[in-house]
Amino acid sequence: MPSPGLLTSVLLSTFVLISNAPTITASAAGVAGGHYYSFPDLSGSYCVGKTPPIVLTDRSRKDTFNNDTTASRQILLRVYYPTARKPGSQSCIGDAYATPGYASWISSFLGGDVTASYFQKFRTHSVTGAPLEYTEKHGKLPPLLLYSHGFGVPAKLNQAMVEDVASHGYIIALMEHPWDSAYTEFPDGRVVGFAPLLAAQPPGYTPVTARAVEVRAADVLFALSSIKNGKVKIGGQDLSCLADRVGMFGHSLGGQLSLVAMLQTNKIIAGSNMDGWFWNGANATNLTNPADADCHRPYINLRADPTLLPDFLRHAGGGPENEIDAMKAQTGPKVQPIIANSSHYSFTDLTQLSIPALDAKMTKETAAFQGWIATVNPRRMHKINAEYHSWFFDITMKEKYHLQAINRGLHYPEVTFEDIY
Repeated sequence: MPSPGLLTSVLLSTFVLISNAPTITASAAGVAGGHYYSFPDLSGSYCVGKTPPIVLTDRSRKDTFNNDTTASRQILLRVYYPTARKPGSQSCIGDAYATPGYASWISSFLGGDVTASYFQKFRTHSVTGAPLEYTEKHGKLPPLLLYSHGFGVPAKLNQAMVEDVASHGYIIALMEHPWDSAYTEFPDGRVVGFAPLLAAQPPGYTPVTARAVEVRAADVLFALSSIKNGKVKIGGQDLSCLADRVGMFGHSLGGQLSLVAMLQTNKIIAGSNMDGWFWNGANATNLTNPADADCHRPYINLRADPTLLPDFLRHAGGGPENEIDAMKAQTGPKVQPIIANSSHYSFTDLTQLSIPALDAKMTKETAAFQGWIATVNPRRMHKINAEYHSWFFDITMKEKYHLQAINRGLHYPEVTFEDIY
């Protein structure tokens, strides 16, 4: 790997090169038998496949938050990966966004203004069981990335981002951390909600929520060992050869977890955090506020507009100053973009699901909805977020340092960069 100084220059050059970025508008498509909406078209060269959910049981750990305190810890992985090349300018049509159970949950979550059937008609760009296809390096598998969802946020609310990065030629293991999510659906039909112990905690970090970070950190290490031991496959394709060199990204607590995990294992060579805050105060640990810990590896820290910081973060010991301290402690290549007019949940599927569904019921101008995703153009937000991640991982995981990769950089007027040096 090139020196940190060289790689930092490449990263900064990539993210600040000036070009005109077109405004992205919502689009709808029709299929036989009805009308449906979908995520923004994939920006990569591949369509995307995915595995069914894979349940991994860690018999060395009891599940801290399970209602059954004798139960071993379980996590779920769903692996997304490149499949056939995109058919020209056409979209890659995938599976329905939601199972009936999840559709009912998200309809209720949004106040019942949008029916569950809408979310079952909404389409993703990934197809379960599609064959793995990758032509960039003959005979080699794509690089492996891990993804972790936010605290209490269902992993399913992160599909648009995961699919788009996978379309650039990546295998992505989307981790689900049961009991630390409002909705986790197991293959056998079991549904697990947010653990009562966690749901009862006040805003901020208590000893209980700090424990949730430790549980997640152990989940990451267990996922890596399971992949290394051949327990995670795409069809019959073993992924064990990829487990010693991976990237990691995530949203909110899942983004914070990427740095936490990098401090625990050198197998994660590059990390990204989407608006995950670090914490101070009596309950903070080296996991919840690693301000003095240096992972010495490439890291990108994308932040929402700090003027739109949610109240639960503003008044609970999390904030920009802690994050800046944590980033300043990093001596590896790093960059911290801030996306104006975005909020904490602008990084999730809520921005994309809202486009057609909430036009009449709950628009961007509605105060309640604005608190979730703010006023940033949803499709533009997705474009910025997806492009930054594909560039970052192309540079760090595929080592594309040549001019062509750098020239893919775009400058967006709504993106500024924090001084973290």
